[in-house]
Amino acid sequence: MNNYKKKIQVVIVMGMHRSGTSCLAGSLESHGLYLGDVKTSSPFNKKGNRERPDIFNFHEALFVQAGASWLNPPRTLIQPSEVINNRLLEFIDSFPRDKAWGFKDPRTIFTLHLWMPLLINYQVQLVASFRHPIAVAQSLAKRSGFSMEQGLELWLRYNQQLLEINNSFPVQLLNFNWPKEKYEKEIAALAVRLDLNPTPVGESLFYDTSLIHHQELSETPLPAEVENCYQRLLKIQFQSKYRVYAR
Repeated sequence: MNNYKKKIQVVIVMGMHRSGTSCLAGSLESHGLYLGDVKTSSPFNKKGNRERPDIFNFHEALFVQAGASWLNPPRTLIQPSEVINNRLLEFIDSFPRDKAWGFKDPRTIFTLHLWMPLLINYQVQLVASFRHPIAVAQSLAKRSGFSMEQGLELWLRYNQQLLEINNSFPVQLLNFNWPKEKYEKEIAALAVRLDLNPTPVGESLFYDTSLIHHQELSETPLPAEVENCYQRLLKIQFQSKYRVYAR
């Protein structure tokens, strides 16, 4: 008798702030991914950031304990502890055991190493969103008053760490600068790849061009390190035409 039991799938959504992570999480949610009780509206995102406040607050507390913050992320790995493990296990146990679930928080780029050992009995899928550095810097300038230099430096910190993660755990990476038609095509292909519903649940997809700003990019050359990182992201971005899917 075959006693094989399929592992529950966990989808972790990552990416730099202002890079389309909310859209990615919301789009996957529309295809049936369970996110739980997430924020569905906020001053800077009318559809919400699709984050669980308790996970957000815990990540934020870890940053504070490390002398860091979202705009100055940890320079070294946060060390695991029994207290941290127990809290993460509480989060994991709060999700359903009969369907795919996931969570999204840009800070997870710097806390993923704490989650992964505790998810060994799950089928973990890492997905992420990236966006042109100038668009992110412009958005941060409007939202948080950052200078262009500050925005580009923060973009670099997060995305270098994302590339580092991809060296150990392959990340399915979507480009938030894709046109609407291509973005939705790739989301649909990703949903199939993740064994979610091939068509969205409800009347419409999450993606809404009216909520996307700062896509008009200048031709100002990027700093060399930023340009190099951006080109590396472009090389590994998810594209359905290169993949074969089977359900």
